[in-house]
Amino acid sequence: MNKKGNLLMTLTWLALSFIILIFFAGWMFAHETITNALVALPDVGNVSISNIAADTFGQINSALNSLKILAFLMILALGLSTLITKALTKSNPVFFIVHILVTVVVFIFGVEISNAYEGLLSNDLLGATLSGFKGGNFIMANLPTFIVIFGIIGAIIVSIGLIKDRGIGGSPF
Repeated sequence: MNKKGNLLMTLTWLALSFIILIFFAGWMFAHETITNALVALPDVGNVSISNIAADTFGQINSALNSLKILAFLMILALGLSTLITKALTKSNPVFFIVHILVTVVVFIFGVEISNAYEGLLSNDLLGATLSGFKGGNFIMANLPTFIVIFGIIGAIIVSIGLIKDRGIGGSPF
C-alpha cells in the first residue's frame, strides 16, 4: 500500500471535530424544538397530542444526551486513529520538516476554527445546546494545543519509521 496522504490528517481531524460537534448540537437543538412545539399543541377531541409527544419524543430527548459523550469519544478516536495511521506509514525522515510546516498551517486554521466555535458558544440559538458538550468544548477551546501535540507526535512517529519493509532500513528480513 502506498500511504502518502497522511500529512493532512491533522487538518481532517480538525474539520471533522468541528463538524461532529455542530451536527450533534444541531440535531439535539432541532429535536428539542420540535418536541416543545408538539407538546404545546392543544388537545384535539379526545386525543391529547401533548401527552403523546411528551411520552415519545420526551424520551428521545433524554436519550439524545448521550450524543454529548459520543461526540467526545468520536473526536478522541479520530485523533488516536490519526496517530495510528501515521505509525503504520513508511516515510523518509526528510519529510519531518514538511510535516512540521503543515502542522504550522493547520495550527493557523485551528486558531480560526477555535475562535469560530467560541463565537457559536456565545450564540443565542445554539449556545445553550453546545455548552452541554463538556468534552467537545474542552477540545475545541484548546484546539491549537491539540493540533500541535498531534502534529509533533505524528511527525516524530512518521519519521522514526516503525514499519519497515524487507531489506529497507537495516531490516535483515
